[in-house]
Amino acid sequence: MIYFRGPYLFIWILYCSYFGFQYSIGTYYFLEFYNISFDYYKESVQMRYNVSLNEIPAMGMIAFDPNTRVLRWRNIMSVINIVEILASQYIIMICCGVKMMLELEHKIKNFSPILKRHHEQFFKTLIIQISAPTVTLFIPLLFIVCLPLFNLEVNMPLGFLLCSFTLYPAVDALIVMYVVSDYKRIVIKLWKRVTGKFKKPNTTSLELSSKQAVQATTV
Repeated sequence: MIYFRGPYLFIWILYCSYFGFQYSIGTYYFLEFYNISFDYYKESVQMRYNVSLNEIPAMGMIAFDPNTRVLRWRNIMSVINIVEILASQYIIMICCGVKMMLELEHKIKNFSPILKRHHEQFFKTLIIQISAPTVTLFIPLLFIVCLPLFNLEVNMPLGFLLCSFTLYPAVDALIVMYVVSDYKRIVIKLWKRVTGKFKKPNTTSLELSSKQAVQATTV
């Protein structure tokens, strides 16, 4: 943990900034619109969105020249750039997870049963948190990025895949609350407390009805 404190914190700021810079510059340079891209997307954008490409900023990926079917390496380099960024981060996560698993098995042997259970739960949480973005982030993104390489004439809405990117933060928090028993108990307790308030009978109405019944009996 020493590498996440004090001046070492700048390592992670530079790390994230580097890949953000690589992605943004690569996307801007390799996906720049040219005449071929403009002619290819002009009619479809006008028909589907009723917007002219002259009026909006746009970038496009065309892996093959529509006329000659020759590879357009400038656009393909954008795919290579994005895949390289994703693959490098994914390999780092897998390597750190494997290393942590091997060291954890060796170090928790002398721990108490309760502390051992906590460490095992947190490690299980980490493994699931690595798997979750595979489904909600990496696979949808790779599908969108690599689809043009197959040279398929398809016209499909990809909004639902883009929406899957936003699921990861919520899924990440739910994983911790589900796997770690302490968090799970607190969530269940809070849920019962909230739902219990709605299930309690209205004591005021019961008191009024009982008073009315007593008065009617007296009369």
